[in-house]
Amino acid sequence: MKIPTQTQTPTYGLQTWKLFFCAVLVMCATICAAAVANWQQVLKPGIAGTLGVETTYLRGNGAKIDKIDPGSPLAALGLKQGDAVAFDRISDGARFVFGTDEQIGMTVGSGDARRHVTVKPVARSRIDRDTAVGYVLVTINSLAALALAGLIGLRRAASPSARLLALVLLIETSFAAQFMAGGALMTFAKLALAPLVSLVAFCGFLLFSARFPNDESSHVPTWVRRASLPLVLCFVAYGALVSAHRHEWLTLSPAWQFAMPAFAVLFVLFSGVNLWRAFRQSTGAERQRVQWVGIAIGVRFALLALQTIPGLAFVGTTDYAELQLVVTILANIALAYGILRHRVFDVGLAVNRALVYGIVSIVLLVSFGLLE
Repeated sequence: MKIPTQTQTPTYGLQTWKLFFCAVLVMCATICAAAVANWQQVLKPGIAGTLGVETTYLRGNGAKIDKIDPGSPLAALGLKQGDAVAFDRISDGARFVFGTDEQIGMTVGSGDARRHVTVKPVARSRIDRDTAVGYVLVTINSLAALALAGLIGLRRAASPSARLLALVLLIETSFAAQFMAGGALMTFAKLALAPLVSLVAFCGFLLFSARFPNDESSHVPTWVRRASLPLVLCFVAYGALVSAHRHEWLTLSPAWQFAMPAFAVLFVLFSGVNLWRAFRQSTGAERQRVQWVGIAIGVRFALLALQTIPGLAFVGTTDYAELQLVVTILANIALAYGILRHRVFDVGLAVNRALVYGIVSIVLLVSFGLLE
């Protein structure tokens, strides 16, 4: 009698993960597509508009005017540096670009006086170099992260460490939202995704480092294992408090701003220790895989942690933001090379080394050309 061949069928947990991941993947792909489709508001003269102000975010949908151009539509209303604005749509305060055909509603005020106005962005006399470079770099990075996340999350869906890395990569695509046109999708990205960026990124990095490369945690030091759960719980509580503060449900003292750098440094430190221990305990090809991941993921999170430290003048500059994006793009290329060449995650694909070198060279030339 012929015995029927047994076939492996996906478990309920695996199917659930794939459905969840595909939903998140589609959402992030929609954000990237919306940012790409909005290129005219960034790069096309006559359509690219501006409010002619530089603001500092306060709370809720409010901001303070730090600088105002003489030709700004807000200057025509009599507003000046130090006055407050509160956008009707909370997403408008997070946008980098506007269209000249839009009407932006807001409540403006100086002192105790408040009034509601609707203004039309004025056309940019020239395309802003920093905004254009930022748009190109963010778009390249978001699309690269999206492709990597899809490759890892679907081809290695059964691996817990691969799932965590895929989510960490996916959350990076949310940065493209700042270049979308105003509307419901932009508001959703601001309200629903923005509060999750730091939480998913840092917690996901820590949990990934504890499970990589063999989906087990024998390499994690005892003190890191004991401290990780309290760290994650405290960070979640801190994120909830900050979100409540921004929505004006409660008020936090300015001293709370120093908590974020402390959390970021601890997450990077713990994750770095985990990856270092995994590297020391591995041998041969496995050690090479850990090395590629440590370089590709560790560098980007070290720069992200540095960005949270207040008082570092160079960190808040446009040049640092552009450098961070270039490094992140190169890190994604390094991760892709490690996956496809050294089987960091065995996705069943291979890549030629010369192709990778060619892509890296092109990215470097384009990046340096944009930064000039």
